[in-house]
Amino acid sequence: MARRSRAIHAPSAPSSPTLTRRDTEVHASWHGPRAFSELRLFVTSHGVQVTLGTWHHDGNVVEETFTLHSRAQFDAWHAASATKFEHAVAHDEIRRFGHASLPD
Repeated sequence: MARRSRAIHAPSAPSSPTLTRRDTEVHASWHGPRAFSELRLFVTSHGVQVTLGTWHHDGNVVEETFTLHSRAQFDAWHAASATKFEHAVAHDEIRRFGHASLPD
């Protein structure tokens, strides 16, 4: 019996962008022209942990996880990632969250 493998599908998500912010966490999700993306930022004892998952419509999945330890690191990442966030409200909220959560 032949087996077919199926691409991993993105989690069920609303068609419009979503954003949730709590004291120690920001969660945003959105659909772009080529993928569904989900971004989570958490405050940890080491800084802000970032997890970005992207489920491309062609079936590929990319997940990045890393920790930013200072506001300078955060600003460099945020500036370089501006085009990743096809969610203007999340882009602004993420900047505010990072600045409030990390030391200068």
